Amino acid sequence: MIKQQNEQNDKHTQRILAYLTHGRAALLRDGADIVLQTSGHKPLRISAARLRDMALRGLVVCSGQSVELTGTGKAARGMGQARPEAQGHIEQVIIETASGPQRVARNSAESPLALLYRRKGRDGRSLLSAREFDAGERLRGTTRGR
Repeated sequence: MIKQQNEQNDKHTQRILAYLTHGRAALLRDGADIVLQTSGHKPLRISAARLRDMALRGLVVCSGQSVELTGTGKAARGMGQARPEAQGHIEQVIIETASGPQRVARNSAESPLALLYRRKGRDGRSLLSAREFDAGERLRGTTRGR
C-alpha cells in the first residue's frame, strides 16, 4: 500500500516537473489548490501541499506569483545538471554594511524559512506551521531585492 502511494506521488511529481520544463509558470491560488499556467499550455491544478513539498525538497523555487524548476528539479527530470549558479539561483545584491554598500552573492533558492519549517522542536513538531511557512514565503517573495 505504501509503495503504491509513493509511486503515485512520484508520478504526480514527475508530471509537475514535466510541466515546468516549459519554463516559469504563473502561480494562481484556487482554494486549497494551486493552478500553474505557462504560456501556450493548458493550466495544471496541483495541491498546495505538493508544491510546498517540492520546494522543500529543492525541486522548484517559488518567487512571488511564479514557480520554476531548480537545478535539482531539472536533474530529477533528466534534463541534465545545470550550472551551479542556476541550481542555487545565485544573484548579486547590494547590502548595507558598516563600511558602506557592498555587493554580495545570495542564493535565492535557500530559504531560511524552509530550514525552520524542516527543523523540529523538542516536542517533535515543526518550528513553523505550514500556514506560517506559506505566509513567510509570500512576504519573502514580495520583498526580495529591497
